[in-house]
Amino acid sequence: MDFSDASYVKDKVISQLSVSYKGVICFLNTLSPRIWVTLKKNVDKYAEDILPIIEQSKEDFLEILKPVKLSTEADFESHRNGCVEIYLSLAVMFIALSSGELLGTTYFCNILSYIFTPSIEVFVMITLPLSFFLKYYEDVCYDEVERKKELFVSSMITGIFMGHLFGQQVTSYYPSIYFIFLLILTVLLDNDKTKFSQDMSTSNLNVMQVLFSGAITFLIMGAFSILTIKGSLILTLLIIITYLHIEYLSKHVTTKLVSTGTNQFLYVASFSIIQIVFTIF
Repeated sequence: MDFSDASYVKDKVISQLSVSYKGVICFLNTLSPRIWVTLKKNVDKYAEDILPIIEQSKEDFLEILKPVKLSTEADFESHRNGCVEIYLSLAVMFIALSSGELLGTTYFCNILSYIFTPSIEVFVMITLPLSFFLKYYEDVCYDEVERKKELFVSSMITGIFMGHLFGQQVTSYYPSIYFIFLLILTVLLDNDKTKFSQDMSTSNLNVMQVLFSGAITFLIMGAFSILTIKGSLILTLLIIITYLHIEYLSKHVTTKLVSTGTNQFLYVASFSIIQIVFTIF
């Protein structure tokens, strides 16, 4: 038998082989093409569904990065008052976060050890704030009072679990000092003497307030002898994050392109991640 005969026999055998699933018989020589066609259809459908979402997300992201022009004095006042409200609320959330860390390290330590395992604590610490965030992210008209309550509660619960999981490591650099930075920034924003001009841009409008607030906080930490290397690095990163936050997110308090809830959640989440990273390493 030559090679062509052997090849013929092989094809003949394969064509006779079949598989059966739930009463449906499929020959193996047609199975591979069918799988390929089905897979290609699914990929094409997925691409058709997901590409518009990606394009829209890209457009929204680029829109967020564009500078915001304040065309009227009312917009200017609304922008300033909105920023004051955002950072005053964030200062309160930082108080909740640091208070939770102290409670988790001290009073709730034994209780949490008895009730939760570390993996459950990590799960709750991530999912609870995220569930609150998704509620007001999807609903732009979400009640402001409820949003503030939920952010406060989620900040405190996150702090409690962080304090219990990491203990003295998370409180050794005095995390309660960082809300002072936001309080100083709020006071400076509220007493800003910048005059309105037609079509003024929000870009770099509040840079000096952020830097000055950071400098005063450094002085306070030094005066109370709590200026550590780790604490200084965290404060430096917080100043950088605050600049980016006020430059790219808080400027949209008038455009409503970024909701206040999303704005504040991202800030607290960023600070919490920084704390965890510095605690671990």
